Order: sequence, then structure tokens, then C-alpha cells
Amino acid sequence: PPRLLGAKYDLLLQGGRVIDPSQRLDRVMDIAISGGRIADLRRNIPAADAAEVVDVRGKLVTPGLIDIHSHVQDPAMPPAHCLSTGVIAQLDAGSRGADNVGDLVEIARSAPNRARILLNLARRGLGGAEGELLNFENADVAAARRAIEANRDVIIGIKARLSRTVAGDRDLDAVRRAH
Repeated sequence: PPRLLGAKYDLLLQGGRVIDPSQRLDRVMDIAISGGRIADLRRNIPAADAAEVVDVRGKLVTPGLIDIHSHVQDPAMPPAHCLSTGVIAQLDAGSRGADNVGDLVEIARSAPNRARILLNLARRGLGGAEGELLNFENADVAAARRAIEANRDVIIGIKARLSRTVAGDRDLDAVRRAH
């Protein structure tokens, strides 16, 4: 329950393991928040100074995390779930290609965290009945360009998987095309 209306801080996170690489921090501390910003960071901030206190002992407290390899359409880990675990930004690592990226675009645009997409160079994306880039005609640069231009707000790059089972011996050709 809220404490004092005139409290010094809006929220106090007490006793969590604070990890902040930018400050070279990794220790148990308290974090006081006022107006949506960190106002104090030290041990033993008095609970009486805060309108609300949350005991975070045994928990990690970190700046927001960025997942650079996700699949935003995965029903077990949608963006809202990822946000609830501290992931403030995520990148779909090439799940879809130019022919079927629409569902990912809608997920990314409506995500509560920042979600962005790497467009798979293969027109249908991962797997695909045509075997991704084993049939190299699937590496359609013009189709990829159209999909990117239509969705520049969420598609930020190209993904080209280059293993033998995906691209055969055309791996360098795929890189050249993706460029």
C-alpha cells in the first residue's frame, strides 16, 4: 500500500542484486525512483522515504535487456512475455521472408516492447517448402526491397542463413545478394 503522499521517492526497490555494466556495478543495493527516473542508488535507503516499497531480495535488477535473436511469432514467448522478463527490445532473426512477413510486421508494430525484424533473404523465410536458399531463386532481392520499403519502421535488415543445409554451396552468393 502507498505510504506518504509527500514521500521523497515514488518507489523503492530494496535489496536486489543490481547489475549495470555501464557503471561496473554488481552488488546488492537499493534503488529509489522518482518521476520515472532513478533518484538514488545505494545500500539501506530508508523505506520511510518512499511512497511504495518492493522487496526484490534474491532478484536481479538490471537495465532493460535486448534479445538480438528471437522469433516474435513464437506463442511461448510473445513480446509481452519477453517484456515481463525484462526484455525491452527484441529482434526477430529472420523468421519470415518477403512473401509472408506481414504477420511479423503486425506483431512488431503492436508489441509493448520495441520489436524489430530482420527479413529473411529467402522469400518464405525459415524452412519453407522450397528449402530456403537451396533453390537460389528464393533469394529475390526485388521482393525483399519492396517488403523493406513498405515496412521501414520495423524491418531493419536482411538475414541470410548460410549453412550447407540451407544455402548449399551458394553461401557467398547469398551474402552478395543480401548486400
